Amino acid sequence: MEFAQAVEDYLGWMKANGYADSTILAHAKALKRFGKFVESARIPWPESLTYAFVRHYRQAEGPWARTDAVKGLSRFLCAKGFVRSPIEKPVRKLPEIYEDYLAYFKNARGVGDGYLDDARRLLSAFRMYLERRGLDLGRVEIEHVDEFLAGRNRRFSSSANRSNRSHLRNFFKYLRFELRIVKKDIAGLIVGATEFAQRKPPKFLRPGETELVFENLSFDDKKSCRQAAMVHLAFSLGLRPKEICSVLLDDISFERGAIVIPKRKCDNPVELPLPEAAIKAVAAYIIGARPDSRHRHLFLALTAPYSPLSVQRASAEITAALKPVNPEATAYWLRHTYAQNMLSAGADIFEVKEMMGHDRIQSTRRYLQIDLQSMRRLFDG
Repeated sequence: MEFAQAVEDYLGWMKANGYADSTILAHAKALKRFGKFVESARIPWPESLTYAFVRHYRQAEGPWARTDAVKGLSRFLCAKGFVRSPIEKPVRKLPEIYEDYLAYFKNARGVGDGYLDDARRLLSAFRMYLERRGLDLGRVEIEHVDEFLAGRNRRFSSSANRSNRSHLRNFFKYLRFELRIVKKDIAGLIVGATEFAQRKPPKFLRPGETELVFENLSFDDKKSCRQAAMVHLAFSLGLRPKEICSVLLDDISFERGAIVIPKRKCDNPVELPLPEAAIKAVAAYIIGARPDSRHRHLFLALTAPYSPLSVQRASAEITAALKPVNPEATAYWLRHTYAQNMLSAGADIFEVKEMMGHDRIQSTRRYLQIDLQSMRRLFDG
């Protein structure tokens, strides 16, 4: 097969699968440029579909190199059996004990490749730290872990710091309980300064702000329909963006006016009633905006290949609906508003905990600090 024919087949496949014309045109231009570069390199073009060659191409061409188009072509040709494997960054293997842990954790928890990539990077850095200190895993103390995290976490956000601690906790649990090469419970000592993280109470919308948010929602196009449905679910049920993205079509019962959240943060499935406004918003999205797809997730991307909506995109769209009303607001403000409304309606802390899907009562107690209406009633009395 000639390179031009391979590109033509790939672009035809993109068109048949509903890719936007602008995307197809951009890939066509990028692949034409790549083809000229391969020709100048004087190698058979199938040999150019490697990570090393594409990296060389990117270094030589700079910002003009659209490597996403080349990688897309390699995936297409791999699926057709023309090339052995798509272009992927080679994975640098860790020592056996680390690789065994990653395989064990993937099988035990069913985590995705992104999570494993983060864990691999963290464990690779930790292994290098141990080598510099001349330590093996059986002699690690919590002081060493603290020293490593103190140096590494300076470069990352607070959420990344929590993720780094989580990766090390899981790793040391594996070393202690599965391999039994660590005698001390180091995992239980890897904690952050939670008192600083929870010093400020959660932020929420005031009643007037909430009304403005819903007044500003529209159903004029597919994106606004999807955004409105997600805002209704976040406000009416206190759902996290991750929970919203996990909702399947089969989880919704319009007849009963209910929705099943199969896996909350504490892994407890729950069926929640759907308010009428939320039902109408979800129905409007399904009928007028949701693409036809083999995926059963409720919320999908609006461009081909119509994959399930990412948590980041859902959070960004919900946040965008709040910004005109309060520039500081984020998607989680709707969840906090839900908790505040429950407290104001007389719910006790344990009811709020169950409805919020908290795994610890300490997380729910934070909301007691913001029950302003209850405090006013006490002062008035």
